Amino acid sequence: MRVRRLALVLLAANLIAACGGPSASSDMEVVGANAVRAEIAAALKEVPLPPGATINPIVPDENAGYEAGFGRQAVEGLAMCAWFRYWLDALASDRTEDVARATETANKMSTWAIYVGADQSYRDVIDNVITNAKLGDPSAMSTFVSANCRTA
Repeated sequence: MRVRRLALVLLAANLIAACGGPSASSDMEVVGANAVRAEIAAALKEVPLPPGATINPIVPDENAGYEAGFGRQAVEGLAMCAWFRYWLDALASDRTEDVARATETANKMSTWAIYVGADQSYRDVIDNVITNAKLGDPSAMSTFVSANCRTA
C-alpha cells in the first residue's frame, strides 16, 4: 500500500511538473525558450553535481511558454537524480565517503527551488527519500529514481 501511495504521489508530481513546474499558479510569469536556456546556463554553474556526473537539460518546445524558474528546476531535478544515483551506487559499493558526500548534498536539497516551490506532497516524498537514506535504507530512493529519473 505504501509503495502504491508513493507511486501515486510521484505520478501527481510528474503531472504538475509537466504543467510548468511544481509551483505553477495563476499569477506565474511566463517566459520563452531563450529565458529558460539562460536559467539553465546559470543553474549549471551553481547547482552541485556528483563527481563525474553530467546532465543535459532540454527545452522541449521553442514556441512554448514556461513558468519563470523552469530552467533552474529542470537542472535541480536532474542534479537530484544524479545525486540519488550516486548515493545508491556508493551504498552498493560500500564507499562510505561517497555516501556521506551524497547525504550532505541531499540535506541541502530542501533549499533548492524545485523543493521550495513544490507542494507539500512532493516535499514529503523527497523528505521520505532522504530520511530513509540517512537510516541506510535505499528502498525509497531506489523507487524515486526508477519512477522519476530518466536513464540518459
